[in-house]
Amino acid sequence: MINTNTAQLLFSFTIFIISYFFTVNLNGIVQAFVANKLGDSTAKDTGYMKFDPLLYLSSLNFIFMLIFGIALPTSIPINLSSKIGTKYKLFIFYATPFISSILFSAIALSLSTLLYGAYLSELFLVKILTSQDISLRWAHHAMNGGSSFNIVCLFLLTSFICFNVFIAFYSFIVNIFKYIFALKDTNSRFGQVSNYSEYQDLLMIFAPLLLMILFGSALRVFILQIIILCSYKLSSIIVLIRSLLGV
Repeated sequence: MINTNTAQLLFSFTIFIISYFFTVNLNGIVQAFVANKLGDSTAKDTGYMKFDPLLYLSSLNFIFMLIFGIALPTSIPINLSSKIGTKYKLFIFYATPFISSILFSAIALSLSTLLYGAYLSELFLVKILTSQDISLRWAHHAMNGGSSFNIVCLFLLTSFICFNVFIAFYSFIVNIFKYIFALKDTNSRFGQVSNYSEYQDLLMIFAPLLLMILFGSALRVFILQIIILCSYKLSSIIVLIRSLLGV
């Protein structure tokens, strides 16, 4: 027989797994789409423009999610000898995960705010970001006896936002190094095919570690402020449109 603690653990694990795969897949698809538009079809040809959890399942990233509760973006393959191999296009490519994760977070927070209110949405977000315990009983009480469906939806939206916050944070720091290495490879191997290997990706996880330790907290707060500001603006636009349409 499953007790309350076990049920809570299974519920949290299921929510996190679903949110994790949606977050990583959506951001990866956007980056692969951008790469294709910039003239490199490598990601498209290898299936990264499709919603495929198994393709985006990296053992290292999945372990990080299980141990630390954070999502790391999947590395999207590119061919530096294609049209994308210029400093401007590479900048756009490596900036995409940061921008897309903020936009996804803002949309999800706006939706959560419109459905459940700003106070409740931000309360759940802060509790999850600060690793505070959120029991199903507490959630039910906080939502004034809300239905199980609403509780699940709010957990999914909040987890999705949190994972995108970590992707934005990680991408902002790590992709600076990837961009520098890509420019170096482009200059030294002009005219040759040069894809990022798993070995380089492993290095990119630990190379900027010092920056994360020194500026991690401040950067996460800054990213969260951007997301909240964008969500407020988006919510205001949605409310205005609904009032004009009389919905």
